[in-house]
Amino acid sequence: MNHICTWLCVDEKGEESYFPQSGKKSSSQSHQNIYWRCLIVFFITSKRFNRHEKHLLFTNAKTLPVVDGKHVSQILDDLGVKVIRTDFKYRTPKGYFGMFQNQFYEFSILEYIARNNKNPEDQYLILDSDCIFLKPADKLFAKAAENGFLSFEMDFPEDHVVHGLSRKDMKTVYEELLGQPVNEIPAYHMGEFFLASVANINKIFNDFQELWPRVYSWLKKEKIEVLHVHNWLFAASPSVFWAAKIARVPVVHTLHNYRLLCPSATLFHNGQLYLESLKRAFPWDAVFKGVYNNSKVLTFWVSFSIWLNRKLGTWDIIDRFILLSSHTKEVLEQSRLAIPANKFVIKPNFTNAVFLQEQFVPGDIFLFIGRLSEEKGVRVLLEAFAETGFHLRLIGTGPLKELVESYCDRYSHIEYLGFQGKEKIYTELKKATALVFPSVWYETFGLTIIESFAAGTPVIASKIGSAAFLIEDGVNGMHFEPGDVSDLKRRLNEWRGVETWRKKEMRNNCVNAYQQLYSPEKNRKELLGIYSRLTAPAVALGIS
Repeated sequence: MNHICTWLCVDEKGEESYFPQSGKKSSSQSHQNIYWRCLIVFFITSKRFNRHEKHLLFTNAKTLPVVDGKHVSQILDDLGVKVIRTDFKYRTPKGYFGMFQNQFYEFSILEYIARNNKNPEDQYLILDSDCIFLKPADKLFAKAAENGFLSFEMDFPEDHVVHGLSRKDMKTVYEELLGQPVNEIPAYHMGEFFLASVANINKIFNDFQELWPRVYSWLKKEKIEVLHVHNWLFAASPSVFWAAKIARVPVVHTLHNYRLLCPSATLFHNGQLYLESLKRAFPWDAVFKGVYNNSKVLTFWVSFSIWLNRKLGTWDIIDRFILLSSHTKEVLEQSRLAIPANKFVIKPNFTNAVFLQEQFVPGDIFLFIGRLSEEKGVRVLLEAFAETGFHLRLIGTGPLKELVESYCDRYSHIEYLGFQGKEKIYTELKKATALVFPSVWYETFGLTIIESFAAGTPVIASKIGSAAFLIEDGVNGMHFEPGDVSDLKRRLNEWRGVETWRKKEMRNNCVNAYQQLYSPEKNRKELLGIYSRLTAPAVALGIS
């Protein structure tokens, strides 16, 4: 038997969570009514497509309410939905986190299933109540039947932070809770979707039951002093800022892109800089152009989310914005975002230098490392080197991979190495005469530049974005005009003519710049300084 389920956990005063979607606490009747309406739509749409599955509502509500003049219990009864009442047993410690605490109610649901269904092959699809069905779920059940489990895994990078934790952080937490090493970085599974057989639900709940006392103790002892957010997803993740506000935890946000200013996040569209959104109250031009994923609908959704959070004062909650270069600060100050200047702190990224036992003598090969895409200036790079005859190697992958391969087929001095690991990259950097960084958009930083510095390799970069500030012309590299093939060719020829002693001096300058500005030790000192100024008793948050 296949079961389709959703749930609604009713919170009492004193144990509620904050939900930024509604702007209300979960104990308020008006907030709860939103989700009573949602689950009615959930079951109406599911019953339309899934007539043979059993439909269940799990709730801790003692009685079902009257919403919009209609009895919810009567509507569910007419739809043939069975209501199962089970208590919310596995609550997080009081005051631990300000939002979405009732997500732990799902473990009470799993316990009920494990205790009451003895058929190991039965399957349960558990979804959030604000989901709707547009087609039958039979293919999902069939897929899950292959191994008894199906979930919604998000392929986030290891360092991508969601609600305060990255996948690397999750690994650390798991190791602490389990008391043993965890060999793999855990996957991130979205909580909105869960499908499993009774057999696997029993396994999951048994493991959870054993682990829960340790989880609870860990949650209780952990005291968050500062919340540091890197990237966030436009639909939900800004809610973590409100959680911090409720918990009275200072917030630091590192801006790795321009999402707060433009739905493109890059200020780049159709092969050129796109700055139209900087002065707009709402970026309608960006919406009509579909600057996010070439979709007008998605661009509007991103734009609306950013606009709404600005109106709600979400960005005002943030105590310090870490900017990776002074150029980003200039862009922000020219926009309508209106963030007080005293909230900006410029702290560049860092990298760990890879120390190779083998020593390399720099040759005459130029090197490109990065995403093979329009904004990275790959076309400019290829055109310039096709005409100079200088040896170029490219490392990376991306949408212009086929274009790169076509140039390699036509020009023997252009070589494509594909995607490579860090040790190979550092080996190539050590062997290269210079790194070429031909970006044509406003890079917020430029990690490959400081990796090149760490390897002692000068950089020939377009004079735009952060590269204009990271590179000192004639000291640790050269500048050329962005998007200008002729100017890049001119600087390449100039570089070939630089005397050996001068190149050696510039290599030393690169290493010095890395050690003084971009090393892990320097970064740690600056970051802890930012944290300490926010947590010091004499400091009023948001004021310096």
